[in-house]
Amino acid sequence: MRSPRWSRRREFLTRKLAKAETERRKLLDAYYAGAIDVTTLKAEQARIAADVRGAEECLAAVDAHLAIIVHTLIQLGKDLALTTLAEGIQTKRQMDHLRGEHVNEAQGFLLAKPLVPASFQTQILDATLRARPAHSSPRSAS
Repeated sequence: MRSPRWSRRREFLTRKLAKAETERRKLLDAYYAGAIDVTTLKAEQARIAADVRGAEECLAAVDAHLAIIVHTLIQLGKDLALTTLAEGIQTKRQMDHLRGEHVNEAQGFLLAKPLVPASFQTQILDATLRARPAHSSPRSAS
């Protein structure tokens, strides 16, 4: 669960970092094409590096706030003797954090890609068949 405000801020900062990386590549392309001189390249790289540092610091602060929110909600569920379910897990880092919080159940893109109903049914059936113990043939009495 994410707070919409913090979630939007995180998405904004993530896009800003991606944009900075794209800008950095375009800047190098322009330099190699002779469109800008080395002084301009260095100045722009320094500006981009400062933007990236600022965005990364903000992102760390946002992540810290989100971690507090997640911890509080999980603890509330535990205090109320509820089963806790984490949804939308996309990264190993998120999964590791949630394991540390002792969430009861988890789902998300990291664990399984979205499936159409027919594929889901096939996977469940296959898993069920694999989980059944193999039946051995009856022994003949000698």
